[in-house]
Formats: sequence, C-alpha cells, structure tokens
Amino acid sequence: MPLYDLICIIKPTIQRPQIVDILKRTGQEVFKSGGVVTDITSYGTRPLAYDFKVRGEKHSEGSIVQMSLLVAPKVLDDLDHSLRVDERIMRWRFLKQTEKPSLKLIAKQEKKEERMGMFGSFSSGATLSTGKM
Repeated sequence: MPLYDLICIIKPTIQRPQIVDILKRTGQEVFKSGGVVTDITSYGTRPLAYDFKVRGEKHSEGSIVQMSLLVAPKVLDDLDHSLRVDERIMRWRFLKQTEKPSLKLIAKQEKKEERMGMFGSFSSGATLSTGKM
C-alpha cells in the first residue's frame, strides 16, 4: 500500500471537538478498508493565500490538518466522497509520498511519543499534535 498525505482545510468556525470527529471518522474509514493512519498533525487556524467561497460563505482563514495514510489507491475514492459531503471541510487533497515509512521508524516514533505522554484519546495509536506551518 502506498503512503498518502491527506491535507484538509476546515472552516475556521469549526471547534476542536468537531475537527477531532472529522479525523476520527476518516481514520475509521481507513481502518475498515485495511489501511493504517501513521500520523495526524494539526497546524491550527491559518490565513489563506486567497479567500475561499464555499457554499455561499467567504473564508479568509482555515484550520489545516494533515493525516498520513497507508491505504490502497482504490480507497481514495471512498474517502474523497466522505470529505466532499462533509460541509465543514472547505478543501482537501491527497498527496502520494515517494517512500513508505519503515516499521522501525514508526515504532521508534511511537516510543518517543509514549515517553512524552502524547497519546491522547485516539485508540489507534495516532496522535494529534500541533505544529507550525
């Protein structure tokens, strides 16, 4: 399975619990299809390069999140449909990565996160971290 990064720009009015719900539902869909979520990163609310007009609303900011997924290419169509019907999401893009992360690298990252106490409410072992773009 190839590694993809899913970048989502979510309406800035959407609160954190709803963002977690979006990520959780997307992650569950990935798991049901036999895929794995390897990383989740939130970049917070950022100004956009230009205004987005979505369903009659104009937005100059957006909450940006990134999910790294090991998933079969045919699953992307199902994920695309789920993201399309969710009115909280303004834009999304799947980016195929050139290299898969090694299992040793993933295990090393998980141990580091365990030591730092970063495992939150995600039962899959994925973390929601905050970074700067």
